[in-house]
Amino acid sequence: MVQPMDNKFKRHACFSGTLFLVSAALFAAAAPLPWYTFTIQYVSSTSSLPAQSTFLNSSTVTYDLKGLTVRSEVSPDDPTSFSTEWANAGLNALHPIFEVSFGFTVLGAILSGIIAVASLVMVDIGCRSKILQYSGRKFMRVFIVIISFVAFISGAIASFYLLGEQLLCHSSSQRHQLLTD
Repeated sequence: MVQPMDNKFKRHACFSGTLFLVSAALFAAAAPLPWYTFTIQYVSSTSSLPAQSTFLNSSTVTYDLKGLTVRSEVSPDDPTSFSTEWANAGLNALHPIFEVSFGFTVLGAILSGIIAVASLVMVDIGCRSKILQYSGRKFMRVFIVIISFVAFISGAIASFYLLGEQLLCHSSSQRHQLLTD
Protein backbone atom coordinates (compact mmCIF):
# COMPACT_ATOMS: atom_id res chain seq x y z
CA MET A 1 0.00 0.00 0.00
CA VAL A 2 1.33 3.42 -0.99
CA GLN A 3 1.35 5.94 1.79
CA PRO A 4 0.59 9.66 1.21
CA MET A 5 4.06 10.64 2.44
CA ASP A 6 5.62 8.47 -0.25
CA ASN A 7 3.62 10.24 -2.99
CA LYS A 8 4.61 13.64 -1.60
CA PHE A 9 8.27 12.64 -1.52
CA LYS A 10 8.05 11.36 -5.11
CA ARG A 11 6.54 14.65 -6.27
CA HIS A 12 9.27 16.62 -4.52
CA ALA A 13 12.01 14.36 -5.89
CA CYS A 14 10.61 14.63 -9.43
CA PHE A 15 10.32 18.41 -9.13
CA SER A 16 13.85 18.71 -7.74
CA GLY A 17 15.27 16.39 -10.38
CA THR A 18 13.55 18.27 -13.19
CA LEU A 19 14.64 21.63 -11.82
CA PHE A 20 18.28 20.60 -11.61
CA LEU A 21 18.12 18.89 -15.00
CA VAL A 22 16.94 22.20 -16.49
CA SER A 23 19.68 23.99 -14.55
CA ALA A 24 22.34 21.63 -15.93
CA ALA A 25 20.96 22.15 -19.45
CA LEU A 26 21.12 25.94 -19.02
CA PHE A 27 24.71 25.75 -17.78
CA ALA A 28 25.62 23.53 -20.74
CA ALA A 29 23.85 25.86 -23.17
CA ALA A 30 25.62 28.92 -21.75
CA ALA A 31 29.10 27.55 -22.41
CA PRO A 32 29.18 27.87 -26.24
CA LEU A 33 27.02 31.00 -26.55
CA PRO A 34 28.54 34.50 -26.87
CA TRP A 35 28.93 36.23 -23.52
CA TYR A 36 29.95 39.69 -24.67
CA THR A 37 29.73 41.54 -27.99
CA PHE A 38 30.59 45.04 -29.05
CA THR A 39 30.29 46.72 -32.44
CA ILE A 40 31.92 49.78 -33.89
CA GLN A 41 30.20 51.16 -36.96
CA TYR A 42 31.32 54.12 -39.07
CA VAL A 43 28.84 56.02 -41.21
CA SER A 44 29.12 59.20 -43.20
CA SER A 45 26.28 61.64 -42.88
CA THR A 46 25.59 64.84 -44.77
CA SER A 47 22.61 65.78 -42.63
CA SER A 48 21.13 65.07 -39.24
CA LEU A 49 18.66 62.52 -40.64
CA PRO A 50 19.70 58.88 -40.21
CA ALA A 51 18.12 57.93 -43.53
CA GLN A 52 20.66 60.06 -45.40
CA SER A 53 23.76 58.45 -43.89
CA THR A 54 26.12 56.22 -45.84
CA PHE A 55 27.63 53.03 -44.40
CA LEU A 56 31.44 53.09 -44.43
CA ASN A 57 32.52 50.04 -42.40
CA SER A 58 31.94 48.16 -39.17
CA SER A 59 33.71 45.75 -36.86
CA THR A 60 32.08 43.38 -34.40
CA VAL A 61 34.00 41.47 -31.75
CA THR A 62 32.18 38.61 -30.06
CA TYR A 63 33.64 36.94 -26.98
CA ASP A 64 32.60 33.50 -25.86
CA LEU A 65 34.14 31.02 -23.47
CA LYS A 66 36.15 29.30 -26.21
CA GLY A 67 37.67 32.38 -27.83
CA LEU A 68 36.76 35.43 -29.83
CA THR A 69 35.34 36.12 -33.27
CA VAL A 70 36.06 39.29 -35.21
CA ARG A 71 33.73 40.21 -38.06
CA SER A 72 34.66 43.15 -40.32
CA GLU A 73 32.52 44.66 -43.03
CA VAL A 74 34.01 47.06 -45.52
CA SER A 75 30.79 46.89 -47.50
CA PRO A 76 27.49 45.30 -46.47
CA ASP A 77 27.89 42.71 -49.24
CA ASP A 78 31.36 41.47 -48.28
CA PRO A 79 31.78 40.57 -44.57
CA THR A 80 34.93 38.83 -43.41
CA SER A 81 35.17 36.89 -40.18
CA PHE A 82 37.76 34.91 -38.25
CA SER A 83 37.70 33.04 -34.96
CA THR A 84 40.55 32.49 -32.54
CA GLU A 85 40.76 30.36 -29.42
CA TRP A 86 41.95 32.05 -26.24
CA ALA A 87 45.26 30.20 -26.20
CA ASN A 88 46.12 31.56 -29.67
CA ALA A 89 44.58 35.03 -29.34
CA GLY A 90 47.51 36.72 -27.62
CA LEU A 91 45.18 38.54 -25.25
CA ASN A 92 46.90 37.71 -22.00
CA ALA A 93 44.66 39.92 -19.85
CA LEU A 94 41.34 38.56 -21.19
CA HIS A 95 42.20 34.87 -21.27
CA PRO A 96 42.05 34.32 -17.45
CA ILE A 97 38.70 36.13 -17.20
CA PHE A 98 37.02 33.76 -19.63
CA GLU A 99 38.84 30.72 -18.23
CA VAL A 100 37.40 31.46 -14.77
CA SER A 101 33.92 31.91 -16.21
CA PHE A 102 34.24 28.72 -18.27
CA GLY A 103 35.48 26.72 -15.27
CA PHE A 104 32.61 27.80 -13.05
CA THR A 105 30.09 27.18 -15.85
CA VAL A 106 31.33 23.62 -16.29
CA LEU A 107 31.37 23.09 -12.52
CA GLY A 108 27.76 24.30 -12.27
CA ALA A 109 26.69 21.99 -15.11
CA ILE A 110 28.36 18.96 -13.53
CA LEU A 111 27.01 19.62 -10.03
CA SER A 112 23.49 20.31 -11.32
CA GLY A 113 23.63 17.05 -13.27
CA ILE A 114 24.75 15.13 -10.18
CA ILE A 115 21.88 16.53 -8.12
CA ALA A 116 19.39 15.85 -10.92
CA VAL A 117 20.46 12.21 -11.12
CA ALA A 118 20.47 11.85 -7.33
CA SER A 119 16.98 13.35 -7.07
CA LEU A 120 15.53 11.24 -9.86
CA VAL A 121 17.05 8.05 -8.40
CA MET A 122 15.31 8.84 -5.12
CA VAL A 123 11.89 8.47 -6.82
CA ASP A 124 12.14 4.67 -6.75
CA ILE A 125 11.48 3.47 -3.21
CA GLY A 126 13.82 0.48 -3.56
CA CYS A 127 16.81 2.62 -4.63
CA ARG A 128 15.94 5.29 -2.08
CA SER A 129 15.84 2.83 0.82
CA LYS A 130 19.17 1.24 -0.18
CA ILE A 131 20.89 4.61 -0.61
CA LEU A 132 19.55 5.93 2.67
CA GLN A 133 20.48 2.69 4.42
CA TYR A 134 24.12 3.00 3.36
CA SER A 135 24.54 6.77 3.60
CA GLY A 136 21.93 7.93 6.09
CA ARG A 137 19.28 10.61 5.73
CA LYS A 138 21.24 13.39 7.35
CA PHE A 139 24.25 12.82 5.13
CA MET A 140 22.07 12.78 2.00
CA ARG A 141 20.29 16.00 2.98
CA VAL A 142 23.54 17.78 3.76
CA PHE A 143 25.10 16.45 0.55
CA ILE A 144 22.25 17.71 -1.64
CA VAL A 145 22.07 21.11 0.10
CA ILE A 146 25.83 21.71 -0.13
CA ILE A 147 26.07 20.60 -3.76
CA SER A 148 23.02 22.75 -4.64
CA PHE A 149 24.56 25.76 -2.95
CA VAL A 150 27.92 25.27 -4.69
CA ALA A 151 26.17 24.88 -8.08
CA PHE A 152 24.23 28.11 -7.51
CA ILE A 153 27.33 29.98 -6.37
CA SER A 154 29.36 28.73 -9.34
CA GLY A 155 26.77 30.14 -11.74
CA ALA A 156 26.80 33.45 -9.90
CA ILE A 157 30.59 33.60 -9.91
CA ALA A 158 30.76 32.77 -13.63
CA SER A 159 28.42 35.59 -14.60
CA PHE A 160 29.42 38.19 -12.00
CA TYR A 161 33.15 37.71 -12.56
CA LEU A 162 32.67 38.44 -16.24
CA LEU A 163 30.31 41.32 -15.50
CA GLY A 164 32.67 42.78 -12.90
CA GLU A 165 35.59 42.74 -15.31
CA GLN A 166 33.42 44.40 -17.94
CA LEU A 167 32.39 47.14 -15.51
CA LEU A 168 35.99 47.72 -14.45
CA CYS A 169 36.93 48.34 -18.08
CA HIS A 170 34.03 50.63 -18.88
CA SER A 171 35.94 53.22 -20.93
CA SER A 172 37.07 52.47 -24.46
CA SER A 173 40.69 53.43 -23.67
CA GLN A 174 40.82 50.93 -20.81
CA ARG A 175 39.24 48.28 -23.03
CA HIS A 176 41.78 48.99 -25.78
CA GLN A 177 44.63 48.77 -23.28
CA LEU A 178 43.24 45.46 -21.99
CA LEU A 179 43.04 44.12 -25.55
CA THR A 180 46.61 45.10 -26.39
CA ASP A 181 48.26 43.77 -23.18
